[in-house]
Parts: sequence; C-alpha cells; structure tokens
Amino acid sequence: MDGSSMKKMKRGRLLAILCALALIAGPVAACGKKGSPEPPDETSQFPRTYPMR
Repeated sequence: MDGSSMKKMKRGRLLAILCALALIAGPVAACGKKGSPEPPDETSQFPRTYPMR
C-alpha cells in the first residue's frame, strides 16, 4: 500500500471512532435529567417586582 491509501484508512478509522463516541456520549450525557420541570407552589416569592423594600 502506498502512503496516501494508509492516510485515507487512518482518517476513515478516526472518523468511525469519533462517530461511535458521539453516539455513546449522547445518551450518557442525558443521564442526570430527572424529569419535566414542575411549576412553583403558591408560597413562592418569585417573581418579585423590582426594587423590593
């Protein structure tokens, strides 16, 4: 094999590895999500009008 075909193989392998890592990292990155946000209860102090005295 000549040098250019080796570079193409290495580039293709690198691209395949990066794609595989991206596919694995996507679901793992979402692991910390607990659920949908919930609205605050009636005793919430926010939002306030500015300035508060």
